[in-house]
Amino acid sequence: VDDRRGDSRCRVAVVVSLYNAADKLNLFLDEILKQSLFHRREVELVMIDSASPSDEYGVLRSHPVYSTQPIVYARSHRRETIQMAWNRGVSLSRAPYLTMLG
Repeated sequence: VDDRRGDSRCRVAVVVSLYNAADKLNLFLDEILKQSLFHRREVELVMIDSASPSDEYGVLRSHPVYSTQPIVYARSHRRETIQMAWNRGVSLSRAPYLTMLG
């Protein structure tokens, strides 16, 4: 677990399940940063990597979101269902409102 949220308290948690998504992750992060809630720093990203064979963590660390937004990244040791990943994301989130992205 890499938790970069500090003491931030966001209104919305975006829980994202990652599996074999490294090639799409930059585009996703670029687009999500365009949302107004991100500009107001009211969103925390909860990234759940379900033992993916691709390097999502490397992509995430090289993206500006990694150093500018409240974010937590967690990786499991074994592949899990999207529902299990979302449940882990919910347990890691702090925000009163949640949305899930697969």
